[in-house]
Amino acid sequence: MFLAASPEATTATYEVMATALPVIGTTGGSLEKDVVNGSYDANGWLADDGDSGALVAALVQACLYRPERMRRGTAAAEYVRTVLEQRRPPADDRSRTPGAAA
Repeated sequence: MFLAASPEATTATYEVMATALPVIGTTGGSLEKDVVNGSYDANGWLADDGDSGALVAALVQACLYRPERMRRGTAAAEYVRTVLEQRRPPADDRSRTPGAAA
């Protein structure tokens, strides 16, 4: 698991998610856009900003329930794969052919 020190998603957040580790963080920033909590497709844990009890509960759940941690980690990796595929520019056949005119 990865404890996000900021509610903002960073490159490190995506790198961790891509390796099938779920993220634990707080709401109130861009992390909410990428980390899904409390549903079937959950890929991490989010606690309301300033709610230390909820953050502790998320940490405890992540530490004690390995199957749930693994399920959310797998969902995190799938999420990153999907996002990357959507952002990938279409392949240009000419650019892959050696010696092709531009």
